[in-house]
Amino acid sequence: MILKIYTFGSFSIACGDQMISTITTRNSRMWSAMKYLVAYRGKPVPVERLADTLWQDDDCPDPAKSVKDIIYRLRKALSASGGDEAYILSNPGSYCWNPDLPCYIDFTDFEKLLAFARDAGENPDERILCYNRAIDLYKGAFLGDSDSELWALSFVNHYKRLYLQAVEELADIYAQRYSLEEIILLYDKAIAIEPSEEALYIRQIQVLIQNGEYALARRQYRHIERILMREFDVKPSKVLQNLLNEINVASSGKTDDLDDIKKRFDQGSALKGALICGPETFRQIYCYDKRSEDRIEFPVFFVVMGLTINLKEDNNEESLKAAMKVLRQIMLRTLRRGDIVSQYSSNQFLLMLTTDNNMGGHAAMNRIKRLFEKEYGENTATLTIQMSPLGSRIEEGMTAS
Repeated sequence: MILKIYTFGSFSIACGDQMISTITTRNSRMWSAMKYLVAYRGKPVPVERLADTLWQDDDCPDPAKSVKDIIYRLRKALSASGGDEAYILSNPGSYCWNPDLPCYIDFTDFEKLLAFARDAGENPDERILCYNRAIDLYKGAFLGDSDSELWALSFVNHYKRLYLQAVEELADIYAQRYSLEEIILLYDKAIAIEPSEEALYIRQIQVLIQNGEYALARRQYRHIERILMREFDVKPSKVLQNLLNEINVASSGKTDDLDDIKKRFDQGSALKGALICGPETFRQIYCYDKRSEDRIEFPVFFVVMGLTINLKEDNNEESLKAAMKVLRQIMLRTLRRGDIVSQYSSNQFLLMLTTDNNMGGHAAMNRIKRLFEKEYGENTATLTIQMSPLGSRIEEGMTAS
């Protein structure tokens, strides 16, 4: 019988019809060891690290013996329930979850479905099916209530981010098909899983406003408003408050004249420097400019900036965040009003740059490169820049090392 491991929303193990993980208490060290080895499947876990994880603040006078006893009991529990002791391999000074034995793990299936769904070459209906199957697999945070599993927080954040991205990507496909009902149901499902995730409400309310569903949009606003006040004692963000204003204006039946409308739209337009926006807003501006390039007086360049940390350290993730922060600040100082900037991923920025000519675009990018190397360190990180005229094939790139 194939072992089945479920990690989203809670932790459970099944072999056939028997739920193995309910034999003992959920938070026992034995099952904590199981969670850790599965999460790092295929990678040897040193005994010392496993002992530190399982005992945390408690003393473990003999880590090797204590961990060996935990692994022995875990193997016996798996074997007694129809599993295989060989799921856990022993190596000198470490243990490892055996990736070669047949085993179903929900988060690996989740990742495979998303990879297939994101392949633009696949049939659109098949992509939608895979997105929905992946989204249905996500029942909540990795390992559920992981307060006692501090090591799991990086996994919690990783899979939550993948889930929210999957919802956004599927919503975009539905939007292309003008499938309003599917979008609303998709966000209803996502909100039920992540009820305090403000971005989900923002996107759903935007869709409802665009389709004239003002009563539903107002109801969703009041819902997230109550959650934010109850759970975090904070008011909705400025973005949400602006959406409520849109709802009130659109549903009031009031007719504004041209000057009133311009005055409302002009709020914030006097800000200096580049515009920082989210990836979805950036995409919409990109699509509009690409359609309108014959009406744009000056050339617009699409730029991808990527960072790679050169130092081999344990805290590369924090180093990358610091480097991205420096790069963001440099861009805000040097780019001009009318340029658009969006952080696309943990190590990439997207830019839409308006210049007089091709040389001006390269000059702006070289200036950012020099300032970044001066402020962050030339040998600490590699900044890669690719630039192409909007709407044209990539004719030339630029790499800064």
